[in-house]
Amino acid sequence: MKKLLFFGMFLAVLITACNKDIDTFIPDGIVNINSSLRGIVIDENNNPVEGADVRIAGEVQVTDENGFFYFEGISVKEDRAYVQVAKSGFFHGSRAYYPSKDKESKVRIKLMSSDIVGNVNNSNGGSVSFAGCTLNFPSNCVATTSGTAYSGNIKVAAKFLDPTSNDLIERMPGDLTAIDLAGNERILKTYGMIAVELYGDNNELLQVAAGSTVEINIPVDASLAANAPSTIPLWHFDESQGIWKEEGNAQLQNNMYVGQVSHFSFWNCDAPFELVNLTGQLMFDDAPMAFTSIVVNVVNSAPNDWRGTGYGHTTKDGEFGGKMPAGEDLELCILDECGGYSGCMPLGNFTSDQDLGQIVINSISTPRSVLVSGKALDCNDQPVTDGYVKLSTRGAYDIVTIDPTDGSFESLITYCETSAELEVILIDNGENKQSAPANYPLGNSSTLDVGEVTVCEELAQFFRFELDNIIYTLDQTFFNVPTSTTADSTFIMAYISGGLEQTLFNLDFNPDVELGVGTSNNHSGNLYIQGEFSPITITGFCSDLTVNMSTYSDVIGEYVEGTFEGLFDINTNNNGQTVTEQKTITGEFKSPVIE
Repeated sequence: MKKLLFFGMFLAVLITACNKDIDTFIPDGIVNINSSLRGIVIDENNNPVEGADVRIAGEVQVTDENGFFYFEGISVKEDRAYVQVAKSGFFHGSRAYYPSKDKESKVRIKLMSSDIVGNVNNSNGGSVSFAGCTLNFPSNCVATTSGTAYSGNIKVAAKFLDPTSNDLIERMPGDLTAIDLAGNERILKTYGMIAVELYGDNNELLQVAAGSTVEINIPVDASLAANAPSTIPLWHFDESQGIWKEEGNAQLQNNMYVGQVSHFSFWNCDAPFELVNLTGQLMFDDAPMAFTSIVVNVVNSAPNDWRGTGYGHTTKDGEFGGKMPAGEDLELCILDECGGYSGCMPLGNFTSDQDLGQIVINSISTPRSVLVSGKALDCNDQPVTDGYVKLSTRGAYDIVTIDPTDGSFESLITYCETSAELEVILIDNGENKQSAPANYPLGNSSTLDVGEVTVCEELAQFFRFELDNIIYTLDQTFFNVPTSTTADSTFIMAYISGGLEQTLFNLDFNPDVELGVGTSNNHSGNLYIQGEFSPITITGFCSDLTVNMSTYSDVIGEYVEGTFEGLFDINTNNNGQTVTEQKTITGEFKSPVIE
């Protein structure tokens, strides 16, 4: 595939202003609307990331074993919504998207591992190189996050985000919307960006000291060098606002952009441009192209032709929208799961905001697209009301939510080879069930109806609990069976941990209660949560936990299943200030029996 230079268009749900209903006016003129969001969080190898914190509009969800999350009916900004993802061992991920009233949007976020690429002694200074980039640290240029002096080694975690990479748009934070020094909104063309975090000897987070700077050196790809400006603005990503902000500049020296930065986050070498807003609706055989991955290429007529690309997904109704550079020739392409194009068509050149109306895709070649549909039924042959469908082909996968009104689902899938097969697995969140995996050959047919699918197989194991309307899913759980007659060592443990993030739930069974199927009281529960987004630690204790055991066994390798509920004493510690409240926690589990 031809190398691409990315622009900041994120195609998602957006309708023209004349058709939008206003829910609420915020004093600064920003309108809030109700919308839903589903998404997938994956790692750099396209594997799902379980247990990641996902935050939007003050609400938090935790990804499940498929990296899936879903926010229903949340209040978000109409002009641009912003979702953040955090998981220990990874740089923070995020995405800006353009929601639509009472519609469902889709995002896909790829987290980059925060690997240590080098060490520098703060007293001496030094250099760290990675992926063609170099960071030059003067002596004593780093301090603690509170601003106090630091003496010791600096462990540098860093990644280079290649502007010609096909998956850049999934890795980078937010979108490429920016605010320049004059306060103007701009769209950016990137020539390369880096993510950097600094840690001390005890893994504490460090930052550049006040009054100090670190030199950054970012390589320019050979395919972009002919059009690379000799001086380019530097932009850092503001995580709190989800937008790039201009700060300083870099000089082109020997095909490297060289500049000074006074703090670390994501840094970007970008050329700014005026923008326009585009909206439209994709149709395929007279039906909306739901949740379809699309790109918009910008073709520049300058010497050594290069392109800019925006990427995103349509809504369930095939709607899309986003920001693009003004005065450029644009084309729209359908993206398959291999990173190639199923087909492209010209859009035009625009100097003002435009609604493109319906765009009929059957006028271009899309032989590797199929509209998959079906209906999910539970064990009682009733529609599944809370679930999703995992569609996988050649290692790539997508998640489609199930319509809670009738159990139906529908999604347009693109694929690389006519000999490919599609694996379909349905998940019933409400009953903790899944369907048996089913494989379907993909040929030249434009539709695939899998019919009614029964979702009635047991999940292997799970442990979930709800606190303050947040559902926590823990990826490790077990039921401990004592080896002696002493029953006070019987407990269920569930946890997820790594780096700064830890969540642990311990359910201790009362030794005076005979275990088995049924409801029992007076058990104790302990909770510990340390999140990624803020320096807040939550601990909780309950001495009167009620457990309803639906399945019980003390045989190694079998399972215990049930639910629990209790009024916990919750202690929330925020930067040394502790608040104690009583809150109800409810949960459910299926835990393997161990010795």
